[in-house]
Amino acid sequence: MKAYYFDSNAYLSINNVPKHYEDIPEGSWLWLDFFEEELSDFLKVCRKLKLDIAFGWVRSSERVPSRYVHKKGQTLLQVKGLDSKSNDIDFDTIRIRFLFNDKVLITTHDNQSMSIEGFHKHIDKGTETPESPLDIVLSVNKKIFERYLPIISNLESDLDDVADNLSEKTNDSVLNDLTLYRLRLKRLRRYSAYHRESFAEMLEYYDAESTSHWHNKISYIIEILE
Repeated sequence: MKAYYFDSNAYLSINNVPKHYEDIPEGSWLWLDFFEEELSDFLKVCRKLKLDIAFGWVRSSERVPSRYVHKKGQTLLQVKGLDSKSNDIDFDTIRIRFLFNDKVLITTHDNQSMSIEGFHKHIDKGTETPESPLDIVLSVNKKIFERYLPIISNLESDLDDVADNLSEKTNDSVLNDLTLYRLRLKRLRRYSAYHRESFAEMLEYYDAESTSHWHNKISYIIEILE
């Protein structure tokens, strides 16, 4: 587990992480990042930090690419990110979950996340000063989905090339490539559609006038996914 504690938007290094929601003063907040093998510890922490909505939700969401739930001041968001080795059309995904309220953000992932680790590094260097749990959630998700774009573009380009080859010659290799690229492109587009729905649900909670800052950030993520 990696822990960050923020006071008035400044990151503070602390020896003892607050164990209960009530231990976190107003204006301060906490980010805890877990790998999923630490799941039992994660659920204990959720209860103490008033994120009990995690119970019964974590296991039931394993097969869903994306999910958004908001209840009683608690929010849960699950997304599919690309794993750390995915930079081309031969990609694989990881499951990333965000659970947060006004004072706490808890993230979990079942493998290394470049987007989350990149944000860790920016905080450690002092080049990022997140305003709140929601600010981290939206900033990390922006990075997650920006990694989709070049892979989708490359798949579309490769699919065009294979289609051109198919018009010149037909063999098992070309047909296999065509099927493979279509399946991978379909998979990424399906994930994008699920994620658009989740962020569209989130957008309903943030008015364009009274919460324009968050409304605009969420809208931008939806644009990336279109």
